[in-house]
Amino acid sequence: MYWILLDKKGSSNLGEQKKFLKPVLKLLKSYPVVVIGEREFQSVQLGKWLDEKGIAFILRQKKGTSLLLSGEDKYGSSGIVMQIINLK
Repeated sequence: MYWILLDKKGSSNLGEQKKFLKPVLKLLKSYPVVVIGEREFQSVQLGKWLDEKGIAFILRQKKGTSLLLSGEDKYGSSGIVMQIINLK
């Protein structure tokens, strides 16, 4: 587990999240890693950045958030959970 305290109120932005994650991912580069993020880490851009780096991730989303997978039907939040369970 790793965290930093930001000297501000409110949520962090993508730049702050990447700045936070880069040293951790570098430290753990020799190990399989899954980034598990609370709703603070819910952005589509963060998921895309992690995916481009080949990092597995689970990002909790707000109720009612939908996910559209390439070539798939639209899923609600419960579909996201099913998709994660099916990852190998």
